Amino acid sequence: MTRRSTMADIASQAGVSISTVSKVLNGRSDVSVQTRAKVQRLLDQHGYTAPGRRERAGGLIEFVVNELDSPWAVELIRGAE
Repeated sequence: MTRRSTMADIASQAGVSISTVSKVLNGRSDVSVQTRAKVQRLLDQHGYTAPGRRERAGGLIEFVVNELDSPWAVELIRGAE
């Protein structure tokens, strides 16, 4: 089975941060035209789609937290509920 490319893989190959790859995926405007083109080319080349964008299921939110007992994690979960 072939390993899927991750945002970190794309970022490394493009010479940018993971957050820059995220900005491109989310259509943010604060990425230069050249950087956006380079990242988008690599995303297309690797067939990368963001996990939450493969299948849109209405009403679902994913949270990734290190510790569920931290005050901010509990507040995020409460807010989402």
